[in-house]
Amino acid sequence: MDAEHISKCLGELLPHTVDRLARENPNAPYGLWPVAQASYDDGFRTIDYGQFANLVNGLAWWIRENIGTSQNEEKVLAYVGPNDVRFTALLLAAVKAGCVLFLTSPRNSGAAQQSLFTVLKCQTLLTSGPTPPAGLAILESVEPRPSHFIIPGIDELLSKQHPLFVYDKSVEAGRCDPLFIIHTSGSTVTAQGLLEALEQTPAEVAFLVPSVVVELALDPVLLARCAKYLKLILYAGGDLPQAFGDRVAAVIQLRCWWGASECGLPHQLIPPNLGPHDWRYIRFHPSVGTVFDKVTDNEYELVIRRDKSVQKTQTCFSIRGHEDLDLYRTKDLFHAHPTVPDAWCWRARADDIIVFLNGEKANPVPMEQYVVAHNPEVSGALVVGTRRFQASLLVELAGSEASKPLTTAQEAELIERIWPSVEEANRVALAHARIEKALILILPADRPLIRAGKGTIQRPASIAQYSAEIDALYENADAVEGDHVNSVNETGEIIDPVDSKSVRRFIRDSVAGISGLADPETESTTFFERGLDSLMALQLLRTLRRGLRRPDLALSTIYANPTIPRLQEAIISGSQNDPSVQDASLMSPLLQTYSELIRQIPKPVTPALGNESHKEQVTVILTGSTGTVGTFLLRALLDSPNIEHVVCLNRSRDGGRAAQEQRFAAAELETRDLDQRAAFLQADLSQPLLGLSKETYENLRARAGLIIHNAWPVNFNLGLAAFQPQLAGLVNLFRLAADSTLSHAVRIMFISSVSAIGGLAGRHKSQAEKIFNSFNTPATNGYARSKFLSELLCNVAVESLGIPVVVVRLGQVAGAVRRPGGRWNQNEWFPTLIVSSRDLGCLPSNLGPSFSTIDWTPSDLLADVLVELVTIHAKSPQANGARVFNIRNPRTKSWESLLPAVIESFKTRPGSKDTPVAVVSPSIWLTRLREAERKAADRGSTTPSSPAIKLLDFYSNSLWGSGGAEKSSQWLKPMEIEHSLANSETLSGMLAINGEWIQKWVAEWLAPDASSD
Repeated sequence: MDAEHISKCLGELLPHTVDRLARENPNAPYGLWPVAQASYDDGFRTIDYGQFANLVNGLAWWIRENIGTSQNEEKVLAYVGPNDVRFTALLLAAVKAGCVLFLTSPRNSGAAQQSLFTVLKCQTLLTSGPTPPAGLAILESVEPRPSHFIIPGIDELLSKQHPLFVYDKSVEAGRCDPLFIIHTSGSTVTAQGLLEALEQTPAEVAFLVPSVVVELALDPVLLARCAKYLKLILYAGGDLPQAFGDRVAAVIQLRCWWGASECGLPHQLIPPNLGPHDWRYIRFHPSVGTVFDKVTDNEYELVIRRDKSVQKTQTCFSIRGHEDLDLYRTKDLFHAHPTVPDAWCWRARADDIIVFLNGEKANPVPMEQYVVAHNPEVSGALVVGTRRFQASLLVELAGSEASKPLTTAQEAELIERIWPSVEEANRVALAHARIEKALILILPADRPLIRAGKGTIQRPASIAQYSAEIDALYENADAVEGDHVNSVNETGEIIDPVDSKSVRRFIRDSVAGISGLADPETESTTFFERGLDSLMALQLLRTLRRGLRRPDLALSTIYANPTIPRLQEAIISGSQNDPSVQDASLMSPLLQTYSELIRQIPKPVTPALGNESHKEQVTVILTGSTGTVGTFLLRALLDSPNIEHVVCLNRSRDGGRAAQEQRFAAAELETRDLDQRAAFLQADLSQPLLGLSKETYENLRARAGLIIHNAWPVNFNLGLAAFQPQLAGLVNLFRLAADSTLSHAVRIMFISSVSAIGGLAGRHKSQAEKIFNSFNTPATNGYARSKFLSELLCNVAVESLGIPVVVVRLGQVAGAVRRPGGRWNQNEWFPTLIVSSRDLGCLPSNLGPSFSTIDWTPSDLLADVLVELVTIHAKSPQANGARVFNIRNPRTKSWESLLPAVIESFKTRPGSKDTPVAVVSPSIWLTRLREAERKAADRGSTTPSSPAIKLLDFYSNSLWGSGGAEKSSQWLKPMEIEHSLANSETLSGMLAINGEWIQKWVAEWLAPDASSD
């Protein structure tokens, strides 16, 4: 193809190109097609450009005479027929006649065809003759029945010379007209068919779908015969398991090629310096305009950014409905090559990603591929778990195993055979994505997984097909044997559930069997210090219930007794060891311990008021920048003229840099200055030097003039003992401030919580803006008590070290309101309550004595309030103790007045049920939630999709108290905020929470792609 021809093609539309080539070189071959439809035995038929243009013109005249043409909106013509030369000719003929061809998949169900024909307003079906079965199925299933026409045969069309059908649209007028409409994949050939084609028409390159490559991998003889012809195999249309690809790549060069219906096959390069097993990696040509947005720690979404300089190669923006997009999100996830720059490996569709009930995400594809590739008797595997607490595995059998029903014993034997490969895959899987043996389901022979024509498993349809079996699998996984069954431990000894030594050994073995937990230093090391998360706690609970035959054990027992000795004692005694009682006894010794650590810090030589100029810009240390409050606070700090630089300390490896950009993008916040004015450091505040290198720590000593401590785990299930690392981290920040080499004192702002004084509200006492000393001050949970102790430690730091400290008590922080993004963290109590209420079919009539008066603060507005208070803090003289600001919305609403907005939001969500949502008392709401727990969560099933199960104790004891018993109509007085109102214009001007804001938040929580922050 010479430069002149390319230049001409770029300046004309496809119908013009075919007509021109037919005039200039009519005998040049256009393509070869098999003479017979079902085999290659009869050889191939060559069609030249003269013949091809004649076919196009003949079909265009046929469309005009039989169907008519359209001058305005394109008439949609569906086509079902063989992949012969008429297929392409009909595309261009439809364009010439002012129509557009809809290439529907013959594999679609009747309901799917009906939906597509309705959406596209398609009233005409074209087929080859005789009408294929798929065409007959459409005529039987689609209402109103489409008009049906059989297109002429190839010989009939070529038997005469058709007049030119003039297509007179200019390039500018027609370049954005649709060429064709496609929806799903069609059928494909087999590897044997590939060999037959090569023997008839030798080729050096084959472009295949993954299923054909797998066939070659499984048939060494066939692979060797194809290798006589082929120098390169390109595959596209799905992923290829590494083990199968390696077998083919060892014989024939193998490379992945990415494509999509919306983008075609963009220009791609084969990266240099790839290893022999790196055949999956590709590099996109700069003309594509690709960027990769981080989704998880290892996965990046391919995004195409509009670029006027390469717009001719960015076909995704020419699709109708995409013309105004600046970014096209492909929903394809890639991994970066560990050593080769700009080399990317496709990993999954974003739609494949499992979002568990606790908000964690996992890519199921690696696990599925590993199991299939390492078990010849397995033809397919599917990991499921969306809106459940953990993952399960569906296994489809191959060959003879798939042709007969299996007994329960045979299924158990099969699970044991594949279990080693599952264990291997578990070792590299994320903790929440690991598969337990009890959560493996062998699929029945008569219902295989549903596949697309190219062989890829259709995930939603397959999961829907087995919904009942999946529910039963989760329920049975947690079945507890009767008392007549003796449980045994790892060594085969019978577990005596009333013998303390036997129980202790079993707990130790059970904890050791949880993959991902760090080895304990001593038995007194808490499970949380070893890395226990909510899924691991559920797994431990399930093991203990089965082994000890104690179905009454609750998850809160583990949270309240997070060491082996304490858990053993709680189980033997039958006590739940109320964490509230234990925490109360811990408060005094913890306060003494950490107060003494503060008093041991050398007092800074810089006086509290120092030589600070309020006109100078300051460098800020911000902890917890990637959370909801931290995200908006960081943006507000960067927007402040008083802030020079922000150093973000977070626990993730990159210091939270990738997560921060993702949070900013989700909240639609500006990211351009993140790298210029913010730095991100991995830190562990509980460790010496904050877990930083000495050089980095010294740099912070010399630069940081303000520390905002916002990082704190919000977990109402944890006891006070679990927050000791946070208390140690606070002390270490005091040490950093005291060690500063600046000429003025370093200021500290500690972000506290209304729960730190929640006990005062319970006794109808004043919640003033000051530090309280009574241990009865906080609410009765570990989180609240840890915040309360921290406030006392702030006072100690001011008194002992002379550093200026301000405590900001936050009331309920809500989602953002000033822009579409900024979703309220779905793991928090109120979003969880709303999502669960939708699933339970009822809403509580009140939110308890503390929250029924809605005085919440939107997160984006709160950030401005905090920056205003920081500024005031810098200008104020040092007080004798820590200064306190209480933050809540000064304008209140009742929960009852906002209920209609919530109910209306449920009605307007896609897939909403017709059943009205009832408003019930808290006690009834809790009863329904407990019913859901009994049926699902405590047994692993989560079928009702009620995330509130994990916060049941909080709702029952902290939110409503007394298990949801009705309270008087007199709700508790909100916090006093006079001091804050006097110092913050944003707070004093804040509007009350309204129905529009409520509907925005609910829509975000119930969106199909919603997940936790």
